[in-house]
Amino acid sequence: MILDLRLPDVDGKAVWEWITRHRPGLADRVVFMTGGAFTPRAREFLARLPNLRLEKPFDLGHVLSMVNAHLDIASRPASLGVGEEETHAVPS
Repeated sequence: MILDLRLPDVDGKAVWEWITRHRPGLADRVVFMTGGAFTPRAREFLARLPNLRLEKPFDLGHVLSMVNAHLDIASRPASLGVGEEETHAVPS
């Protein structure tokens, strides 16, 4: 999953927080995309996470390398936690 930190209606950090609360099995699959010009708050957020980053502009070869690096992670089934129901709510 590629998640841009700068989205029109919600920032990537808010989406990430929704994912960690509602679909934690997907959290390690997120690759953060950024244009490099981000705030100190965003920089601190990214510094806390082990997730890969994709800097814009990027080339297809780099994206394919990242996908290949994640194939072993993606092969694991994402599961809902015990007692959780799947939801399709949009993060706010």
